[in-house]
Amino acid sequence: MRSTMPGAPVLWPWLRVLRGWAGAEALPSAAQGEPDAVARFRLFSAIAEALAARAGDAGLLVVLEDMHWADRMSMLLLRHLAARLATERLGVLVTYRDGAAGPLLETIGELMRGDHSQALALHGLTVEDVTRWLPELTGSSDRGLATALHRRTGGNPLLVRLVAGDLAQRETRADPSAHHEARWPG
Repeated sequence: MRSTMPGAPVLWPWLRVLRGWAGAEALPSAAQGEPDAVARFRLFSAIAEALAARAGDAGLLVVLEDMHWADRMSMLLLRHLAARLATERLGVLVTYRDGAAGPLLETIGELMRGDHSQALALHGLTVEDVTRWLPELTGSSDRGLATALHRRTGGNPLLVRLVAGDLAQRETRADPSAHHEARWPG
């Protein structure tokens, strides 16, 4: 698995968080002749300050999804920010896929050793979960269909919803007046 999303700019997850925030366009960039480490520290400090200011007294939860695609700079910023979490009304929720190599794996290991970090492993839905959800998705309560959906999607909720929705649409297109059990296509 790749450690960065092809074509994504450096700090993409953070740029998405800051998009539309007043002052985000004025974040510092490297000054003429300034060492990279100094420029990076100034930028990270400015972003941390912007997040803390936005959190204010009410607090702020930043959600960074699919960080298995994140670049090294994004992970360094996450590590920089983690040092401040104990003193700010700020939380950071990071989602990622297990087994990712590269910047994520190194940083997550470091962060999980901290006092203010917690890992929560999420797993796919069970066959029983899919069976209970299936009537809402397709109008069907067919356990065989639920089992097939589970087997083909690994219980991934997004995939279950997409595939079940596609099956329900096929049934409706085949006979709009029919109200029968959706079947897995051959």
